Amino acid sequence: MNEINKQSKAGDSVSSQGGGALIEVLIANALFLTVTAGLMSAFGHTESLWSALKSAETSHQMIINKQRENIISEPYEQTWDDIQRLTPINSAT
Repeated sequence: MNEINKQSKAGDSVSSQGGGALIEVLIANALFLTVTAGLMSAFGHTESLWSALKSAETSHQMIINKQRENIISEPYEQTWDDIQRLTPINSAT
């Protein structure tokens, strides 16, 4: 009878060790899945933020280029007739 009790106690300690390892594996798996989900979510937000920044940069650069073009180009078209009208004013002074 004592031998049976000893064997059952030995079996209980082996099964409890296996249960502890199973719990450790489950906790590690849950932690891994949580971190992976968080990283994937952060990557999605980062990608959308990068896209928005790139779009804003492109539109800002287009505005700057348009302003530079407006500075370089004249808002009116100068003709030879305009120059002839200004010539007497310059020579009179």
